[in-house]
Amino acid sequence: MPTSRLLHNLLFPPRHLAIDVLVEAVQGKTILITGASYGIGEALAHRLAEAGTHLILVARTAERLEALADDLATTAASVQWRSVDLRDEEEVADLITWVRANYSQLDALILNAGKSIHRAFYDSLDRYHDVTRTITTNYTSSVQLIMGLASLLPHGSQIIASNAASTLMPPAPGWSAYQASKSALDSYLRAIRPELRQRGVVVSLLYLPLVRTRMIAPTEMYRSAPALTPEEAAERIACLLCSRRTSFIPWWVRLARPFMSLLRPVFQSIAMRHL
Repeated sequence: MPTSRLLHNLLFPPRHLAIDVLVEAVQGKTILITGASYGIGEALAHRLAEAGTHLILVARTAERLEALADDLATTAASVQWRSVDLRDEEEVADLITWVRANYSQLDALILNAGKSIHRAFYDSLDRYHDVTRTITTNYTSSVQLIMGLASLLPHGSQIIASNAASTLMPPAPGWSAYQASKSALDSYLRAIRPELRQRGVVVSLLYLPLVRTRMIAPTEMYRSAPALTPEEAAERIACLLCSRRTSFIPWWVRLARPFMSLLRPVFQSIAMRHL
């Protein structure tokens, strides 16, 4: 086995659910996925479709969603899709109205949409719109969806938020808008989790390592770095749907967390070299 594959398997131990396990967990369930047109969301839609799930796919690109729905037409899944710009509060409100008018309950809400941006602070002084777009996509749109759809989440339902493992690490130069937005959603979900638990709703926080999607393509430092494939990341979400665990954290992040304060200068030095 090539060294690169050994390293990949060490950092990201392979996971694969037997189809009968997945079917038992999600068959006939209604699951809404944001960011469904590319990457992790697209891979997850294909995986859940194998198990006969009722899917509501949400993303900006209508053509991609339509093509994905056509691809899934031969599976046991039923698929509805909505083209929504999550940065637009009115479009998100319209989505909430549509879901509430057409569904009596949601069994899972998967908050997968995300926007990444890497830019030095002094190169960003005339780009405040980058901050607002990142925060809206990664944080406030998710809060709007949770609040608007909470009445459809019965006892036994689940919210899964696809976050970044970097949320658990020291803030890094160049990533201010991204890390702030991801940390905000993380704090919000941790704060409401006990209240939702009282209603029987599970909140699962997924701290993903680097994933090889188009979102990281513009960042040169990531092009040769070890990363999950979208399919591997989607499998981890499927595992959370089956196990109903409240978090997924890579083993090496768990190992490093007690030493984060000591590692802060190292992280910041590396980040500064790549600005």
